[in-house]
Amino acid sequence: MLPRSEAASRRRRVRRALAALWEELCAAHKLSWSQRRLLRRMAADLGAPSPALLFFKPSLFSAYLTDKPQRLSPRRKAALKHIASQLFAGISEGGFEAPSALGDDGLPHRLPSEGLAMISLPGQKPPRPAKS
Repeated sequence: MLPRSEAASRRRRVRRALAALWEELCAAHKLSWSQRRLLRRMAADLGAPSPALLFFKPSLFSAYLTDKPQRLSPRRKAALKHIASQLFAGISEGGFEAPSALGDDGLPHRLPSEGLAMISLPGQKPPRPAKS
């Protein structure tokens, strides 16, 4: 067990690293401040430890848009669908270019890589690893 000061220091480093990752991902995808705000709100609604998680779990967009339809205005729903298509177009399960990783509804339906499928939200059981 770590002493309190070391544990607090580790939490601060993790928080800073996640914030830096978030900023880097947003810049790489050229997201506007309003798109960033929308993703932060979505992550908070989902209870995600960091909004950066949204870049790695396309299924969160589908779940959010289907589980929270009454809370979303048509404009916000359209904006989230646009962001999802911007982030996940052309990504297959192996992370390689593919004709489309979007379903008929315009939402992503595949994860960029199997390793990222192991990420879970607070209160969720972690997914079981795929058997080889």
